[in-house]
Amino acid sequence: MSFKTRMRDLLGLSGSPQSIAKTFQDMKAESFGAAAYAAGRPSQYRRERTQIDGWTADANFRESQYYDIRAYVRDMDRNDAIVGQLLDRAVDNVVRDGFRLNPQTGDRALDIEIRDKWDEWSTSPAACDYTERHSFQRMERLVLRSVLLDGDCFALPLASGHLQLLESDRVTSPTQPNTNVILGVELDERGRPDQYWITQLKQDQRMRMGKYIPLDPSAYDRRPARGADGHPLVLHIYNPSRISQTRGITAFHAIFDVLGQIEDLNFATLVRAQVSSCIALFINRQSDFQFGSRTTEDRADGSTETTEELSPGLIMRGRPGESISSFQPNVASNDYIEHVKMMLRLVGVQIGMPLSLTLLDTSNTTFHGYRGELQQARLGFSVIQSWLSQRFHSPVYRWKMREWFPELVARDERNALRHRWEMPGWLYVDPTKDVAADKEQLNHNLNSPRRIVAQRGHDWQQLVRETVEDRSYAIRAAIGEAKEVHAETGERVSWREMLHLSPPSGVSMGASVEMIGVERDANGAEVEEVADAATDA
Repeated sequence: MSFKTRMRDLLGLSGSPQSIAKTFQDMKAESFGAAAYAAGRPSQYRRERTQIDGWTADANFRESQYYDIRAYVRDMDRNDAIVGQLLDRAVDNVVRDGFRLNPQTGDRALDIEIRDKWDEWSTSPAACDYTERHSFQRMERLVLRSVLLDGDCFALPLASGHLQLLESDRVTSPTQPNTNVILGVELDERGRPDQYWITQLKQDQRMRMGKYIPLDPSAYDRRPARGADGHPLVLHIYNPSRISQTRGITAFHAIFDVLGQIEDLNFATLVRAQVSSCIALFINRQSDFQFGSRTTEDRADGSTETTEELSPGLIMRGRPGESISSFQPNVASNDYIEHVKMMLRLVGVQIGMPLSLTLLDTSNTTFHGYRGELQQARLGFSVIQSWLSQRFHSPVYRWKMREWFPELVARDERNALRHRWEMPGWLYVDPTKDVAADKEQLNHNLNSPRRIVAQRGHDWQQLVRETVEDRSYAIRAAIGEAKEVHAETGERVSWREMLHLSPPSGVSMGASVEMIGVERDANGAEVEEVADAATDA
């Protein structure tokens, strides 16, 4: 009997090999279903997931859960040693000294005027902030931090020219909401935000110190998302992860359990260390054995309390059969440290922060490894810079341009509102190698000086102006000093010598203009040196 025949008999199958194969397919389909992917089959190694197939992002949680998530992450920000510092470090890398406006209307004089007006408005808390407490740069930081922590925040362009920031809990659904209101955002038939339900406060905000200020569910400011001209009246700043997502969610939503585990592990380790420090020796005795000096104290209830004391230089004498052993606890092992680092990696990855930046510790990484981590982190930071400028900076700029230059915007809106944001850059990791790489890119036309300067977080136009001013001052001063030296000593001195500058290629140092800073006419008489020309050059 063949092997196939025996298998058919054992399985209770009959027929040709083709029928047997078909039967196996049927059995497989009955056991695992019609899932085309292994990930769709049940498994003991995967936890049961909530079945939300086909649902929108807004259906993933109830409104009460949304508020609970926000309250929990805010508590972590206040009391957790990790979350708050991670947020501040992420904001520092993204915003740094603020985004710089670069108007591009095509009119250089107008661009300078716009930039001056923006700098004047953005640097004055009294001009830009509704509460008159924050500059625009500070508002940048608060907006980004709120988005990472709470999930989103709101900004209201006011007729007074101020910008009012609102925390996420100020926009919430009314007590008896319309079916189209999602967490305070009312949608139209196209799914666009149409109205925002902004709650009012029950108490005077001047009386809020140390007190709970509840929101008034009966008092709402139902503010339209857009005005009659189509321009936004409410800026909703958030970074959605799904197409159907109406409100933002905290960046730390996936690691709540991990953060709790870190707290429990650290607390348990601390308690173990404290308990271990209270135990010095184990005394193993089979009979009455006196260790150190012994005092007996009579209690009020008639009982006695015996106390043994240790002192430096104590001589201990034991009896046969008695022993003393030391206590050697194992408090913080390498396993504990590596486990904590692994969990911190999970926390930092939620906002693109590698472990070396999370702990500010590079002792366990190489230079190339650290550089690779920084490059990946900066890639994520640049993405955040891009959407932040789109969701916050550019709408605010367009609003201010319509306020400052209404006629210009009405006449030529496309060119009047054209602009670009110069993002904050980062410092060199290895200045020598990085500068050499920049030079190679310039030599091969792979980059421009403007972009290289912008990548380092500097303003190109300001850098050029400062460079020209500094060099002009140095050249003028050197020419003046060269003339004085020649007048006093008769020695020929080049103003380039005064600055320790080498002459340009093809220029002889023996020329009179180059050597003494003066020029002679055809008769040999001295004429005024072309200081202005040299300066302009």
